[in-house]
Formats: sequence, structure tokens, C-alpha cells
Amino acid sequence: MSACGNLMFRCTASGQEINSGFIVDSSELAQLPAGARMRVRCRECGEQHDVQFADGWIEVEHAPSARSSSPNRLEIDWRGGRRATDI
Repeated sequence: MSACGNLMFRCTASGQEINSGFIVDSSELAQLPAGARMRVRCRECGEQHDVQFADGWIEVEHAPSARSSSPNRLEIDWRGGRRATDI
């Protein structure tokens, strides 16, 4: 069973944990190519960080039923070079 929760990263300036604002599934993250990146506005320092998905982790806080109703659901399709977000 895969985990679903908040995609977290570490602020490169302060070292504090930051919530990216996206809900993801661990099976989706596992399918990303090596080196896949995204830009995240840091809620800790206010800057934008260019982060690798591999450096992030999932903080599970949501029940499985919350996944489909989340306004920040991030769906990733790298097979066709596309990234679809529902934010």
C-alpha cells in the first residue's frame, strides 16, 4: 500500500522542514525519473527553492479519502513530459 500525504522538503537557508503545499502518493514519486525537480516557495524564508523530488519526503496526515478531495492535489505524468497540477 502506498502512502499519501504532504510533500515535504528542507529549507536550504534555515534547515527547517517546509510543506510544499502538495499532497502526493508515494507510488507516484517512485515513478519519477532520477533528478526530477520542482520550484517551491518556501514558507520558512520566503524564497523559492529548486528542489529534487528525491530530497523530499511524504508526511502522512490525511485519511485516504481526503486524497481525492484535496485542493492541492499534485498529479505527475513524466512519461509524456507533462506535469498536471490541480491547484
